[in-house]
Amino acid sequence: MIAIGRYQGTIKENSLKATMGGKAYVNIVVDINGDLMDCKIWLTNKCIHSGQAQAQLMKCGFDYDKRELSEIEADSKLLAGIRIPVSVTENEYNGQTSLQCNIELNSVDSGQVSKLQEMLRKQKPVDKDGPTITDEDIPF
Repeated sequence: MIAIGRYQGTIKENSLKATMGGKAYVNIVVDINGDLMDCKIWLTNKCIHSGQAQAQLMKCGFDYDKRELSEIEADSKLLAGIRIPVSVTENEYNGQTSLQCNIELNSVDSGQVSKLQEMLRKQKPVDKDGPTITDEDIPF
């Protein structure tokens, strides 16, 4: 049984699937130290517009500008053998906990971290409760 953590996995199979509700995803079966796990690349508007789906496909060696998604559906071994970085986490759904595998994207370099920290410190915090209204503020 695989433990929670980050790993280098090897793609074994790929397929194009959809949930019962019709949400499409690319399923990537990854071998992590002898254990097989499914990684899903969601093809929803949110994931595509944010660039997450494209970045995950590129990590798997699939150049979406030069290839067609139908190739993933037609050839279940199209991406086999490619090594990808993955993270295994716990996921709770409907009261049940299971392991989930996600394709890791690029990490933030140290130069970016210091710039981001500076930006966070300069930004004034937003009042989460909104403005305070007193009796004097009400005109009647």
